Amino acid sequence: MKVLHAVFAGLAVLAFTFGASARTIPSGDIHIIFDPATTPVNVGGLYELLHSGTDYTVSWEVCNEPGFPPSVTTAGYDACLGFLNYTGSSITALALQFTVPVTGPLVNNPVDCTTLGGNLTENICPPGNLSAGEKVFVEFFGGDPVPVNTAFFIEEIGVPLADLPQFTVTANPVPEPGALPLFATGLGFMGIWALRRNRVEISA
Repeated sequence: MKVLHAVFAGLAVLAFTFGASARTIPSGDIHIIFDPATTPVNVGGLYELLHSGTDYTVSWEVCNEPGFPPSVTTAGYDACLGFLNYTGSSITALALQFTVPVTGPLVNNPVDCTTLGGNLTENICPPGNLSAGEKVFVEFFGGDPVPVNTAFFIEEIGVPLADLPQFTVTANPVPEPGALPLFATGLGFMGIWALRRNRVEISA
């Protein structure tokens, strides 16, 4: 059983879309899949997420680890991550972050984000091709949350396991992505109100 080591330094968040497709994947592109489990699993090969809002560093694994269901082990993914939601609350958003290596198949290739199932159905995925040394941030949110004490999986297609860097994973990051548009709207209204107030004071 793996207990994740917390990283307390302030790190930006990467979010991937969760989903699988039957199309051909160009070599070098990274495709991240979020895949909630539908059957109980053995916890032997899964990372435990113990706290919300805490950054954890994780390494990708082969997709036949103990505890991975057949839907994961037989799907032909290049690399996988398995998690147990032991945070004590539902996961309404999941953030991922990684730094693109200086060389390798990730450089000058895009990230493709997809969602599988009804959990965390929306995502923020970076556009364009990745650059060497770039910090990449992806978030999954929306739809049904991941219930407490539930296993879920992230799969990757397109980049060999040996070429994948470590990732930072955060359950329920603060602020959650769904709150960001509301926050931006509120700031915008405050700015307009302040501008109009200044104009009134100047003309009085």
